[in-house]
Amino acid sequence: MSDPASSHLADGGQYFPDRPQFSGFMKPCRFEGDVQNLEVHGKIPADIDGTFYRVMPDPQFDPKTGDMICFGYEARGDGAPDICYYNVTLEWRVTEVVWLVALVLFPLIPQLYDIERMKRGGEHWEWSPETPFYIGLLPQRGAKPADVKWFRYRNSFPGHTANAYETKDGQIIFDLGLSDQNVFFRWPDAQVRAPEPHQIHSQLTRFTVDPSSDSLDLSEPEILQTNNTEFYRIDDRFTTQPYRHCFFDLMDPSLRTDFAAIAPRLGGGYPLYNALRHLDLETGETEIYFPGKMHMMQEPVFIPRAGSGSTTEGEEGDGYLLALVNNYATMCSELHLLDVKKDFTRLEAVILLPVRLRLGLHGNWVHGRGFENFRSLNVTKIPA
Repeated sequence: MSDPASSHLADGGQYFPDRPQFSGFMKPCRFEGDVQNLEVHGKIPADIDGTFYRVMPDPQFDPKTGDMICFGYEARGDGAPDICYYNVTLEWRVTEVVWLVALVLFPLIPQLYDIERMKRGGEHWEWSPETPFYIGLLPQRGAKPADVKWFRYRNSFPGHTANAYETKDGQIIFDLGLSDQNVFFRWPDAQVRAPEPHQIHSQLTRFTVDPSSDSLDLSEPEILQTNNTEFYRIDDRFTTQPYRHCFFDLMDPSLRTDFAAIAPRLGGGYPLYNALRHLDLETGETEIYFPGKMHMMQEPVFIPRAGSGSTTEGEEGDGYLLALVNNYATMCSELHLLDVKKDFTRLEAVILLPVRLRLGLHGNWVHGRGFENFRSLNVTKIPA
């Protein structure tokens, strides 16, 4: 990050004139610079080289090709039941999706929209306690809308995904957060019922799906960990592959967090996560990083150690975890850097930011400065 005076805002319409979705409150907002200009406590390891992009959409990236996979709902307008998905190459050409080995997965939240309700002034989304949690499977190539299979599980709220991959016998393993409660409590059901924030509990859950099954009812999933967690991240080089290491935000009230002191400084709302956890899926062992009694965590990103390999040929988990942290003692934001392989419970460095960032979602680490020339990329118009 640089001095705030050198920051600038990028008007999405300037760089993407054919994309109205990149305008208004969705336009890119860029505040950027170099870590050399910031106060650092500790030492930034020499084997870190890249850029941290914070607060952005939540696409997935193919670790072998670098292609970006993403989707949009209501593709034909407000209230439309369409989902549109994309595979975007490094040249920003929209092509057919290639995801997993043979399938694309769509987890659907039981939040429903109704154009007539919206016309009456109602909310865009409404929780439906009668609607199952669906996982849609679509063939990789040559698929038609009729080819999708919608597997269902009891009413639940699917959160962020950790990973998904295909086993040798053709089963799909799908790991994601799952809650029995409506996590988006701000959008209650038709009777205006919603859980209190402190009642919401999300767990890392594993579904095994047989794409060839005639039954669309999913078997009971495996609970991979029982604590209240979210924002699962992995070593992205192992996306769509069998993996061992998972990192995520944790809420553990037994830690030393001073909730009484933090509460009046939050400005409303409920404290979400107060620690980071590393789960070894092979051994079941876990490690916890606690940032301090006046700190709350945001979503982390994994940074492969420079020289450890860019594909699954490298050692999984050989790298660092970087997380945006809210310090409610100083009322400023910090970046906390952990060496996963060395000691997950201890800091390598704290990078102090000159601004206070609000709670936000999502971000990605890009090796070197891979997005430096994004303005000159050729964005091909999607065929109607």
